Amino acid sequence: MQTDLGDKKVQDMTPQEFASLIIAEASLDIREKVENINMNELLKLDISQIMKQFDVRMGSAIKIQHIIQKRI
Repeated sequence: MQTDLGDKKVQDMTPQEFASLIIAEASLDIREKVENINMNELLKLDISQIMKQFDVRMGSAIKIQHIIQKRI
């Protein structure tokens, strides 16, 4: 689904479009935080440090840690 949501108001969006917008915004936010991180330091972070580093809640921090552990 490729829809231009540029100026579309929330009340005019479908739930799928709204979800896409949230995912896009969250991805950009995380990407900005990751761009300047030292990857060796990233490997040493625990859940609470991931929460602080990426400004995310515990559930997201656990997912991030899981991704890191899968890729080591």
